[in-house]
Amino acid sequence: SIWSPVNTGLTKWCVWALALSSGYPGDRTLFVGTWGQAVFRSTNGGDTWSIAQDGFTAIPILTLTFSPAYATDGTLFAGAESQGVFKSTDGGTTWSVINSGLTYPYVRDLAISPGYASDRTLFAGTNIGGVFKSTNGGSSWSAVNSGLTNLNVQALAMSPGYTTDSTLFAGTYSGGVFKSTNGGSWTPVNTGLTNLNVQAL
Repeated sequence: SIWSPVNTGLTKWCVWALALSSGYPGDRTLFVGTWGQAVFRSTNGGDTWSIAQDGFTAIPILTLTFSPAYATDGTLFAGAESQGVFKSTDGGTTWSVINSGLTYPYVRDLAISPGYASDRTLFAGTNIGGVFKSTNGGSSWSAVNSGLTNLNVQALAMSPGYTTDSTLFAGTYSGGVFKSTNGGSWTPVNTGLTNLNVQAL
């Protein structure tokens, strides 16, 4: 494979998060979260970038995720190092903080239900307080940590069939991987995993 830089307009190159629109083949939209200047947006597959951060009060941005219905609802979320979760409903033009109930706003990863348009469900993994769940599009959050013996959550991964199987995985720092099949209580699944420092899923 051949790689080439796509940095025109990207004035901060320390990229910590990257997410592609759920409609990327048609809209060519992607966002990156950076260490030094919040969020940048491209609508041409990364050829050029512009700042998309009106309303941001925190950097760095460590995770980004799109609504599966982004083409129609324009919704995406960003998780920040120290100020929780931000939401945009206009394609990243403006953002608002949505932290009600999120008592540990050090957000490392976000996961959004494939059925978000109807169930409004998303999860936030934090490095102090474990996993938080929202079922109203981020308007409020509650901790869902039953069985999660390590609350330093670095990564989340949701089953594509979450709407029927309610399955979610959490990767932790030094505690390995935990699995939930009911959207919020956990059991470790580490047999054969010789390194329990899980940074990505």
